[in-house]
Amino acid sequence: SLIWMSLRKMSVEGARVRITPTQIEILDRQNGQYLKRPFSYLADEFGLSLDFEDLQDLLAGNPVLYRDQTLLSSVQKDRYRLATPVNQATVLRLFLDGTTYRLSELSGSQAGNVVEITYDQYEPLGKQVIPLKRYLFVETIDDEQGSLEMTYSNLILDEVQKVGFKIPDSYEVL
Repeated sequence: SLIWMSLRKMSVEGARVRITPTQIEILDRQNGQYLKRPFSYLADEFGLSLDFEDLQDLLAGNPVLYRDQTLLSSVQKDRYRLATPVNQATVLRLFLDGTTYRLSELSGSQAGNVVEITYDQYEPLGKQVIPLKRYLFVETIDDEQGSLEMTYSNLILDEVQKVGFKIPDSYEVL
């Protein structure tokens, strides 16, 4: 029901993100700004047709499959590849580690927007095994690009948490 992230670099918090099935909130600590948008902002701004569960799956390292897609399998080097046929408008490619069968890379495009995610450093967390490191690359139909390297240092799944998300009065609301 909630995705909460504290984004840090060199132990300094740069932003807090709170995502629910209906909205996205970002506290930009570097610029003193607060952004609140409906969850549909992801689709509107980045062309990503994801629902809340899809986003959770991506962050947890689970494959997100487009609805009603046919996937063809092949082996490339030491990985298994599942991909949509080349003549389809929506492209999806999943690469699974040949030994562990864990997702190592996901890439896809939809309506001219491209997303590539690489998953690394899988570690056990409760009953699951979660990749602690992710590399994300996004390119929009307008040739805008962005990349992000994420390393999870403290993951807690399926437990009620107290979430601090107070918006300081001095922050600019966007």
